[in-house]
Amino acid sequence: MNRPFVIWTLRRTGGSTLVSLLRERVGAHRLLAEPFNPNREFSELTTSFKATQDKAALLSGIRAALDGSVSLKQCIDVLPFDVHDALLQVTRDLGYRSLVLDRRDDSARVLSLLLAQQTKAWGRASARDIYPDIASGARALKPFNLRRLETLLHRGRARREGLCRLFSAAGLAPPVVFYEDLYDCRGGSPTDAAGPALALRLLRHLGAASDEGDALDGWLHERLGGSAQHSQTLYAQVPNIAEARRALSAAPHWRNPFLDLPTLS
Repeated sequence: MNRPFVIWTLRRTGGSTLVSLLRERVGAHRLLAEPFNPNREFSELTTSFKATQDKAALLSGIRAALDGSVSLKQCIDVLPFDVHDALLQVTRDLGYRSLVLDRRDDSARVLSLLLAQQTKAWGRASARDIYPDIASGARALKPFNLRRLETLLHRGRARREGLCRLFSAAGLAPPVVFYEDLYDCRGGSPTDAAGPALALRLLRHLGAASDEGDALDGWLHERLGGSAQHSQTLYAQVPNIAEARRALSAAPHWRNPFLDLPTLS
């Protein structure tokens, strides 16, 4: 990998699985997951900016922290938007590759996010420990907070629109990959080769694929095929799931601006 990269995404789009896959290719020390979040590698930069609102210091701090030597995944639906703006400016100037990872079904993303926030099961490993107690009834789920649901939905929409404005102003049009396309092999359908094929194109785009052939293809099938968390199996345990789904269906129509970005080829 001769150029670092940044993956722009939101929570519950398969970003953690993608980071795990990529770390096997580039090394964990070279790929950071949301390093500006609390208690992460560069959290002091966010804390300082919140206190001072000094954008110049934020830009300088990010440039020094990255130094063109590490790649990262950035969730745009958390942290002050100025942090994402500064990160985009710095990574553009340092020549980073960019990729957008999103989920077409944003209602499914929001429901998954609400469930993860309640259960604290953010990945497959923690879901294996937590989900059986919920499924058996040993642990009861609480109703979803519908006001929180609306906030998460509209924040995700606003952040996507804001990031696309930044891309346009910076003269960037990074390719987009959608969760449903990347992880489609989990259904075991006749088209289950599409996900690994897309993952291979993604690896090549990010400079993380140096080998070819059946070994790499089999590795991708194994990693993607075993990544499902299956959070949707627990929705029947949420007391107000029908009401939550009605609230999402009643939200004003919105067109995702990421659909105007090029698809990965």
